[in-house]
Parts: sequence; C-alpha cells; structure tokens
Amino acid sequence: MSKAKLRKTMYENDTYVLPHDILFDVLIKVPVPSLLRFKSVSKSWNAIISDNNMFAKAQRDQSKELGRQKIMLQRTTGEFEFIHLENHKGIVEKQNFPIKKFQRAHILCSCDGLVLLKKPKAYKKFVLWNPSSGQHRTIECPYHKLYNHNLPHACGLCYDSDTDDYKVILIYSVFYVVYSTSKGSWSTMKINLPILVQHLPSFKLQPNSRLFLCVGGICMEGRVYWSLKNKIEPFVRKTSTIIYFDMKSDELKKLPTPLFVREDENVLFSLSSVNGCLCLYGGKCVTHELNIWIMEQNDWKLLMRINRSINYFIHCLKLLCCTKNGEFIFDGPGYNKLSIYDPKIKRFVTTTYISNPIEYVLPYATPILCLDSLYFPSNVMHKKKKLKHIRQ
Repeated sequence: MSKAKLRKTMYENDTYVLPHDILFDVLIKVPVPSLLRFKSVSKSWNAIISDNNMFAKAQRDQSKELGRQKIMLQRTTGEFEFIHLENHKGIVEKQNFPIKKFQRAHILCSCDGLVLLKKPKAYKKFVLWNPSSGQHRTIECPYHKLYNHNLPHACGLCYDSDTDDYKVILIYSVFYVVYSTSKGSWSTMKINLPILVQHLPSFKLQPNSRLFLCVGGICMEGRVYWSLKNKIEPFVRKTSTIIYFDMKSDELKKLPTPLFVREDENVLFSLSSVNGCLCLYGGKCVTHELNIWIMEQNDWKLLMRINRSINYFIHCLKLLCCTKNGEFIFDGPGYNKLSIYDPKIKRFVTTTYISNPIEYVLPYATPILCLDSLYFPSNVMHKKKKLKHIRQ
C-alpha cells in the first residue's frame, strides 16, 4: 500500500490520529505481540502494521538495533519456549507450531526472526516459521534423492540485503542446494571444495532411523559458517577448516584458520556470534582460560578471557549471545540452565533454571536466538519445475 493510500485510510476512519510519520516511528519500536493486538485499535493502525513491505522491515531493523532477541528452545513434549534476553529469569512464552504434523519438528537454525524446522521422520520437507508473528511456509527439497544422498550434513539460513532475499542452504555429500524465498525456487550446485567432498561420505537414511544430525551454521552478514574436520561439526581444532556460504555468489568457500587455532594441537574452539560478529570461543585446556575472539574487518580480535576450565566450557556450555548490558549468556551446564557471566565483575552472577527440571530439553535441540520481528518473506507462486542440471 502506498503512503498516500495509508494517509487517506487513516483520516477517513479515525476522528483523531497522530501524523503518519510519527505514528510509524512509534509503532516500529513496539514488540510484535503488542503490535498484533494494536491492529484492532483502528483501521489506520491496522493499515500501517499490515503493510508488510514497509512497516515489517522497519520494525525488524529496529528490533536489531534494540537487541530485542529471545532464546528459543524445545522441550521433550515438542513445545517451544521463548525467553526474552531482557528478562532471562523465567519463561515468558510457550507455544506449539500451528500445523499439527510439524508440532514436534526439529529446530535446525535461525536468521533474524525466521526459524528453519525439519518435519519429524521426513527428510525433504522443511518449514520456515516466524514464531513472533505465527507466519510460516512449508518448503520441499526436490533434490534430496539426487545421487542417492538423501540426508543433508549441514544447513543454514541467511539474508541478502542487496536482493532482499532470505535463502536456505542444505549441504549434501557432493552437492548443495539453495532455496530462495523471494523466488520460491530451488537451485543446486556441485561442491567445488575438494576438502569438503573428501570429508562428507554419503549419508543415507537407515531403516527405523528417527534422528539425524544436520549441523546448523552461524549466520553473519550474508554468510553462513561451519567447521569441518572429519565431518561438519560445531568445534574448531588445529586441523579443522572453517567453510562458509557466500550469499553474493552462492558459493561455498574456505576461511583461513586463525593463528591462535593453528598454533597448538590442544586447542579447542567453537563457532558462535557476538554483537553481530563471527566468534570463536575456547582455548588451550592447560591454561584453564576461556578466550573469546571476534572477527572485525576481516581480522581476529581477542574480546575477553574468562578464568575457568576450558573442557568445562566447550563441552558443557554453549555461548548464545552478549546482551545490551554486556552480560554473556551461555546454555548449560545441563539441559535446563542458563549461565550468565558479568565481565564487569569477572564472574558468573546467575545460573537460571529455564523450565521445570523434570522436563529436559531434547538432547539434539540446541537453543537458538530468534529476533522479535514482524517480517516474513512475501508469498510467491510455487510452480512445478523440472529438476535443473547441477551447476559446475
């Protein structure tokens, strides 16, 4: 809807309203649950909030600036729980996926306010879901049986601001596929990294198999990162290779392994993201320190050292994020705790139970971050297309 039509709708249906620009700037700062309720305030408010192409993007970007994120995790019941980072002392929201057959779907990865889920016991059907707005789209990969490589080793979800397109990436043994949300279509490319082909043997669905580990990548500024050793895994070692998907070229590439990782066989790091930067956290076990490094302007910078056992951190805790007030939030130790570290006083200030201790989190459902965003990719016409040849 154009701005002219928005203004006309506002003044025709309300006896008194704020100027459009002021109301717009106020509403984009409002959390999504409140925005959904505010749609019923008046026709003018509903017109602004429902204008997906303009308002939802502005609200999404504003949420990023405000750091309005929540931790998403899944219980054994299949129910999803969300903890706002501004209020990490208790569960603030619980909900099931709206489609019954996807209610026990596995969490794979996220980008901004979108989450990629996989249908249980199905290996070609996925779903994009915005938990804040409730919007979702089911997508089906037509290439999952190409060369009999049925299951993906890794997946990712990222956003290209130049083309305003969210893309889903699935990495198989000798090829990978990319789904464009703006076009509603899949494309497939042959893997051009020999080291990746070497370490990714064919992974086929076994009889009565209920679970496969598809490693979700770290999304950062138009790229998705994974670590590769004998397989794609979350840990980075001296002999590991960091690979990434470049959204601009739709290619898989290698990232030079940092010197602080290559310098010792005993180092162990893990990929994450902190304050919009790619992050590696870990170090040498013998030093009993946790080093947190971030990449800024294509260079690695030591952000912080935490005095604690490295083995304890790497294997029992996962770095989720850094809050606006500078606290670092870790998942663990255990299936029902959040550990919060305050760098100002250099110690852990809180270990918070995130749910009923009896209800453990699913062992393969790693908590992820999810932006409080109203935005969801526009619907597109899905047409049946013949499988395209693999791009070399």
